[in-house]
Amino acid sequence: NLSRIVDLSLLDYILITYSTCITLYPKFSYNALAIRVGEQILDYIYYKNFKEFKWPQSQDTLSKEEFKISVGINNKIDILKLGDFYLSILQQFPHDIFIRKIKFNSWYTNEPFTLEVNKDFIEELKMSLIIDPQTLPMICSPNPWSNNKFGGYLTNENRKEDIITGSDDFYHSVENKDSIYETINYLNNIKFSVNNMLLDYILSSEGRFLLDEVKPEDELQRALTLEVAKLYSKSCFYLNTYADFRGRIYTKSFYLSYQGGDLSSALLNFWEGEHINDQGKFYLYIYGCNSHNENNISKNSLKKRIEWVNKNYLRIINLDKELILKAANPFIFTAFCLNMRELHNNPNHIIKTPVFLDATCSGIQHLAGLMLDYELGVNTNLLPQSEEDIPEDIYNYLLDIINKAINKFGKENIEYAILSMVKLERKHIKAPIMTKVYNVTKYGISQQLQAVLKGNENNLLDAYSNSIEEISNELEDNIKSNKKKTRFICPSNDGGEINLNSKEIYKMAEIINDQIFVVFPKLNNIYNYFIEITNLTIRLDIPLNWITPSAIKITQRYLKKKKKVVSISLFGKTKKLVIREADNLINLDKDKQTQAIIPNIIHSLDASHLINLIKNANKDNFKPIISIHDCFGTLPNLMIELEQKVKMEFIDLYSHSKFLSNFHQRFVQNIKDNNFKIINIKDKSFVVMENNNLLEIPEIPQTGDLNLNNIMKSKYMIS
Repeated sequence: NLSRIVDLSLLDYILITYSTCITLYPKFSYNALAIRVGEQILDYIYYKNFKEFKWPQSQDTLSKEEFKISVGINNKIDILKLGDFYLSILQQFPHDIFIRKIKFNSWYTNEPFTLEVNKDFIEELKMSLIIDPQTLPMICSPNPWSNNKFGGYLTNENRKEDIITGSDDFYHSVENKDSIYETINYLNNIKFSVNNMLLDYILSSEGRFLLDEVKPEDELQRALTLEVAKLYSKSCFYLNTYADFRGRIYTKSFYLSYQGGDLSSALLNFWEGEHINDQGKFYLYIYGCNSHNENNISKNSLKKRIEWVNKNYLRIINLDKELILKAANPFIFTAFCLNMRELHNNPNHIIKTPVFLDATCSGIQHLAGLMLDYELGVNTNLLPQSEEDIPEDIYNYLLDIINKAINKFGKENIEYAILSMVKLERKHIKAPIMTKVYNVTKYGISQQLQAVLKGNENNLLDAYSNSIEEISNELEDNIKSNKKKTRFICPSNDGGEINLNSKEIYKMAEIINDQIFVVFPKLNNIYNYFIEITNLTIRLDIPLNWITPSAIKITQRYLKKKKKVVSISLFGKTKKLVIREADNLINLDKDKQTQAIIPNIIHSLDASHLINLIKNANKDNFKPIISIHDCFGTLPNLMIELEQKVKMEFIDLYSHSKFLSNFHQRFVQNIKDNNFKIINIKDKSFVVMENNNLLEIPEIPQTGDLNLNNIMKSKYMIS
C-alpha cells in the first residue's frame, strides 16, 4: 500500500538509512537498526506528505497511527521489513558500504546479527559523513518537559516521544513523573562548549601522536566525534537528556557527551568557567591523577594522589608524550595537562573543564544504606576517614578470600585440580562483584570471567563471520566443537599461567557467587526478600510496584515474548530475521520478573539519589551538576560543595525515606486492595488462598547499626 501512495525510490530515504546506520551501527543490533530506519522513513513520509491531510467529512487531521494503518503498516514486523529493504540496498555491490555479520560470541543470543562498515569504504565515508540529528547537541535550549508538554528536541512537539526511553517496547509504567521532569529540565539547560584547547592540540603536529598511537575501537566513530567537535567548536550548545523507567538519566548526544568515552568526554567543556581557587586546584589535581591512574593510584589516599601530581608536575605542564600515552584515559589526561600548562603560564586562566568524583561500588553502597549494614559500609567507604587514609576497596578485600576458596575447591576435587593453581587478580573479579549486586547469574559471572581472561580461540569469529543461513550444518557443529575446546589463560600462584576451559571457568563463577554471600550474609537476606516478594506477586497475579524516595511510582511488568521468524526475499536472496514480541498483554515473564527486581530496585534508588540531589541544588541555585549515574561532576571550585551535597542526600535517602518499610507496607496494602485476606500466625503473616492454602509473606530483613551521619566525615564515599 505504501508504494502505491508515495515514491519509495526517493534518494531521501537512502540518506535517512545511511545517516541512521552511520550513527547507530556500533550500538544497535541489525534488527533494531532496521526498525529504527523503518520508523524514521515513516515519520519522514508522514510529516512531509500527510500531516496536514484532513478527512473530508470530519475535517479531523490524520494521526500518525492512522497513517500507518492506512498504508498497511500494522505491526513491528512491517516496520522491520521496510527498514531492512533500505538497509539491503546499502549492502549490495557496488555500493555495499555495510555488511551484515554474526558475532561468534552472540551465537546463542536472540539477536546475533550486527551491521558493520565495509572497511574498503572507510576513507570515502570519512569524506561523506551524515549524522542522525537526533544524536547531536542542540544549539538552542531544549523545550521544557511537563505533564502536558513534550520537551527536548523542538520536533518532539509533533513526534511526541516519551521522556521515558523504551516505553514503546516495555510494559512497565511510570507515574508521578514531576521529579523526572524537573531533573531533565535542569540538565537540559546546562550550557556546554567544545574544549577547543584539546581539539586544536590533538589536530596539531605537536599533539597528533595521540590520534596516531591511541588506537580507537572504531575508526569511523572517532572521525565522526572529531567532525562533530569541529562543527560545534564556535558555539554554545545543550545536551538533551532522557530517563529510563527506573529514573536513570542518559544523554541523547553520542559524540559530545559527559557520559561518553574518553575522547567525547575530554572534548566537552562547560560554556562558563571560573578562575580556580585552592580548593578547586585540589579537586583538579585529584581528577587529573585519577584519569592517569598510574599503578592504580586512584585507589590510594588523596594525599598520595596530590603528591603524584606534584612529583610529575614538569612532565604534566610539558605534555610529556610518554606520560600521556600511559594514562588510563589519555584524552582526558591530556585535557588536564593543557589546563595545568595554562595555569602555570597564567594563574588567572579560566577553567571550564568538568571534574568528576566516582562512588565506591555504588550498588553495594546503596544496599549498605538500605540495610544499615556496618560491614558493607566499611568496605564501601561510608565511615569517617582522613586524607591520609587509604580508601577501602571491596574488590581487594574479597580477592584473597575468593582465591583461597577456589584453591581449596581444586585441592578437594580432583576433577577440578587445576583450580588449586588459580590466582585471580582484582581486574578479574571487579565486574562479578560489581554486578552481583544487580543479581547477575552464575552464568553471567562465567561470561565476565571469559571476557577478561585472555582466550586463545584463534579468532574463530573472523573465520566464520557469514550469516547463519550461509553456514552449513557441518560448519555449525565445528564452531560449537571449537567453542568447547576454547582455553582461557589465567594467572597461577607460582607466577606463571594456566589454561582453563569453560567448565572450569563456570565452577569458578559458582565459587565467586557463593563467597560474596558468605562474606556479606545480609546481601543474601535482602536478595531473598525481594525475590520472594516478586514470586508472591506472580502467584497472586497482582502488580509489582514501588514508590521511590523521589516520589516516582514504578510498576515492573515484563511480558513473555514470542519469537517470530520473518523470511524476506530481496535481490535474489532469501534471509530470515528473528523478532521477539509480546504474545499478549497478560502473560508475565516470571523468570525476568524475578531476575530484574533487584537491579531495578537499586537503580531506582541511585536514580532517586541524583534526582533529589538536583532538586535541592536547583532550590539553592547551585549549578552545574552533571552525572554518569554514580559519578558526579561539576567545575573544580564547586566540587567541595557538591561532595557535601551528595553525602547529605545519601544520608537523607536512607534516614528519612525508610524505603524498605514503605515498600513492605505498600506490598501488604496491595494484597488487601486485590481482595486477598491476610492472617497472622505466630508473628508471621500469610495470604489466604482458595481451599484455605496459605502463602507466607516474607519478613523485612533485619537492619544493622551503620551510623549514616558518619558519612559526612568520609573522604572516599566519592573520590
